Amino acid sequence: MHTLYMKTPYYFLLEGKSRIKPLVVPKHSGPGYCVYYAFSDKPQYDLFQANSNRALVPYPLVSTFLMECLSLAEGEEQLLVIDAVGPQDTVLNAATMRSVLNSHASREEHVGIAYRLTKQEGDQAYAVTKSHDNQELLSPLV
Repeated sequence: MHTLYMKTPYYFLLEGKSRIKPLVVPKHSGPGYCVYYAFSDKPQYDLFQANSNRALVPYPLVSTFLMECLSLAEGEEQLLVIDAVGPQDTVLNAATMRSVLNSHASREEHVGIAYRLTKQEGDQAYAVTKSHDNQELLSPLV
């Protein structure tokens, strides 16, 4: 199976001083997930903002934040959902924070997608699965 790639994210959206994130279903055992929305460019976060009723402001996604998250992870899966269209998307693609950090360091334009988040009808939280467990992923190389 081939790897899906998306543009490397460089922005977060903040609500107040908090980075926004999707609600995820907790793991049945072991450490959970730490997931944030991230965006590759202004048109992508503008679209998300237009589809949200929250007061959101863009903020740069800096490598020091990613390193901090990774050092405090204690086994949690650290993920960034890339270029979501809005907070009600039913399927989201996510990369690991480590791969985004590596992409920033090597100045790569794209990052591999490692996880898929899926919201079932009527659910508020997303189920998280590794991308190789899925038959199809959305939004190939944009």
